[in-house]
Amino acid sequence: MSKDDWPKRNKLQSWFLDVFPKYLLLLILIGCIVVAIGALLGSTTGNVFSNLYSSDPFCSISVTAKAWLDQDENGKLDDKELSLPGIQISIRDREEATDSKGEVHTLIWTQCKPMTFTVVGKPPPGYRFTTPNVITVTVAGYGNGRSVYLGLTYLPGAPTITPQPLTPTPHS
Repeated sequence: MSKDDWPKRNKLQSWFLDVFPKYLLLLILIGCIVVAIGALLGSTTGNVFSNLYSSDPFCSISVTAKAWLDQDENGKLDDKELSLPGIQISIRDREEATDSKGEVHTLIWTQCKPMTFTVVGKPPPGYRFTTPNVITVTVAGYGNGRSVYLGLTYLPGAPTITPQPLTPTPHS
């Protein structure tokens, strides 16, 4: 079969068969170069490639901070002491209030590297801490979660707000 026997190509077919493969190979080559540079420089430049391994569940630490009313002011959480909801706690620059159990939970991605961060508690009016309110935590970068305990007690003579249990209101 000679070349003349082949059907004639239109312009789109000619472009697709002659030019497109060259552009496709060029795009693939550029993509590979960008990914290689990003993977090599990602951890130092902080770009999108720096978190390539951060989705590994073993490269994170669960941190729990608990605030409680330290009634005997000994700085230790005893069995009968109550949790304090609504206490502002900052873990690694992320601030939130404790929940109904007196806890704040945060998951920190460590990229499997040792890390040091601070946990800071802010006392509400009428309270003071019985434990340090700024705690420096160092973690290995993986492994079990960490817990931080923040005990508070009433300031003498200061007015305090005592949470009241919710009472159901009758429907009319």
